[in-house]
Amino acid sequence: MVNNLTERNGIMRSFVLLSLLVACTSPEAYGDILSVLPVSGEGHYLVSSQNTSDYETAISIGLLSQEGELLWERESVTVRGDAIDASACPCFDEGFLTAIAFGIGYTDILITKWSTTGEVLASDTISFFCYDSPLDLFQFKDGYVLMWDSWSSQRGLHLALLDENATVIETVFAVETLHPGPTALTVDNNSFVLAVSPILAIDSPELTSYSSVHDVIWSQYLPVRDDDYPDFAYDVSYAPSGELAVLWNTMATGEQSASYCVTVHSQEGHMLEYYSSPVSVFTGTSFTGLKAGTELVLMGHSPEESSFWIAFTDLQGELIEKLSVNLDFIPHGIKFLDDQSFLVTGIEDGSDEISLLRVSGAGEIIWVFTDR
Repeated sequence: MVNNLTERNGIMRSFVLLSLLVACTSPEAYGDILSVLPVSGEGHYLVSSQNTSDYETAISIGLLSQEGELLWERESVTVRGDAIDASACPCFDEGFLTAIAFGIGYTDILITKWSTTGEVLASDTISFFCYDSPLDLFQFKDGYVLMWDSWSSQRGLHLALLDENATVIETVFAVETLHPGPTALTVDNNSFVLAVSPILAIDSPELTSYSSVHDVIWSQYLPVRDDDYPDFAYDVSYAPSGELAVLWNTMATGEQSASYCVTVHSQEGHMLEYYSSPVSVFTGTSFTGLKAGTELVLMGHSPEESSFWIAFTDLQGELIEKLSVNLDFIPHGIKFLDDQSFLVTGIEDGSDEISLLRVSGAGEIIWVFTDR
């Protein structure tokens, strides 16, 4: 998953995917939206959780109309403990797949295939000692790949290959990640690219392209700089030119230190550009990501104005546009729809419930949905 919600290239243009990394805020939390899967021309599938007790969580599937109305909802499965994280992707045939990390202490990942009407068609489970973010499920070639980080006996990033019935065919230990942090992912028709945190603070982060869960096409380490250097990845995205942009958090030590940097890479992974921006660009920011590999997307809360903002900059941090949205809201994720509007997720100030907003390209709220 992306630890972020920005565009992902090359996965069936008739579908777009938005996945949230959301934990229940308290044992009494109700109706947390875990994942949203918009379907072009039809609406938006919702994956939600509700704590029914200290030891169980009910997972519901619903369909939200383009106008933000809940058309139907099915309470389909119950998991042990809290629902910690979720991801979803469309099936090659009708329906969709979800992966939900859940548990108390020990963590499992439940993989489920759903019909278009919210019926469970098949399921499988992966069990691990301890789970860490991220969780990402995506179509790849003629199958599906699940990615997650785990503190099991092999501490690091794991990949699982799934068939069309949500059955785990095999799991592969991909990369050791002693230093936990978000791992960014992007997918095209023939490969997927992972941007992985360094094992130790003195090490360099790694950018790797895979042709399958087993086969690496190329792998590149980023150079470590004296005053600031990449630490973990916020986002990775292909530009229309085919170049790859990666947004990194930085560990900074110099007087002119930065809180993030952007690296641009060739299709073979070679670094072409390194852009560093000042800390002030991120002041008050609750979300950072990339838009189509050519722009940065920043969002933040303005409590003094009871509003939130969405800003777009070039890769060097120069402001292109900033929208102010008239809602007292802390944004956590964004997805760009075909009509230039946005789906934004977050929490209204003073609430502990996740809301989904549709916002026009001019910053006007079209609708607000909270799964209560």
